[in-house]
Amino acid sequence: MTDVSLFHEMNEIADALLRNDPDLCDSRTYECWFEFRQLTRRRMPQLDEAERRELFEQWLTHDRARRHARIKATSAKLWAYLDYCARANGPGKPFVCPCGAVLHDLGDAAVMAEHAPHVQAGAAEVKNDADYHASLETYLATYAKLLLAAIATIPLSGAAHAEEPMQCSPKDNTVRILKSANPNDTAPGWKLAIVPTSTSFAVKRTVNTDAGKYFQGDLISTRGGKIGRNLFILAQEWDCKGS
Repeated sequence: MTDVSLFHEMNEIADALLRNDPDLCDSRTYECWFEFRQLTRRRMPQLDEAERRELFEQWLTHDRARRHARIKATSAKLWAYLDYCARANGPGKPFVCPCGAVLHDLGDAAVMAEHAPHVQAGAAEVKNDADYHASLETYLATYAKLLLAAIATIPLSGAAHAEEPMQCSPKDNTVRILKSANPNDTAPGWKLAIVPTSTSFAVKRTVNTDAGKYFQGDLISTRGGKIGRNLFILAQEWDCKGS
């Protein structure tokens, strides 16, 4: 059975990491893995490396659910505040999109998706047009909803056209996980670690040096989660395929 108190202590460590370094997002999983290894070595020294990784994957699932719940609650508060602003301001004038369309149903997802690009393109003109400022709070609430709808479409359109990264798998469990394109610059937390052959590496870029060819990218666990970001590997130690 999962040690809930262990997860609670790891939650506090993860939250403290983010408070101390708000720009940690890109390497958060890697830093948490390093802290988790230290924590379990102290509290559960009987675990071997494979068991420790398996427990870390369970914590990652728990942590994602915890963060998603927090994001959902924050989003609900934001929408409630925007609706409050709209109601407090009264009916006022209907919102007129920069394209000329009068928008009556701003809560309709299709309406927001269609007109959000118009609002973005006409943002500069809107700032100087008095007609759009007849009701400032109504305008702000409406613009926020339209802008959020536009932003929500960006990952979808980007994902549709993005190329699949090159995927690599270790030739054996003695491969090195590096902090830079240097065979002796082992990444923190990986000096004595055994890399399971079932893990994979998503390549972001290639680095050629006098010492050999390296790939920089993210280390992926057997369950698909990232356990290290922007790390380096020696190309000759891995089997790679893809673009």
